[in-house]
Amino acid sequence: MLKEASGPLNFTTFLTLFGERLTSTDPEATIIGPS
Repeated sequence: MLKEASGPLNFTTFLTLFGERLTSTDPEATIIGPS
């Protein structure tokens, strides 16, 4: 993930890359489990 940054890694870039990773994860209800 860090190698995908084009230049110095600042906090905004880190959040953007991290957010892109989360788009392919399970829905929130699946992660939290049954209530």
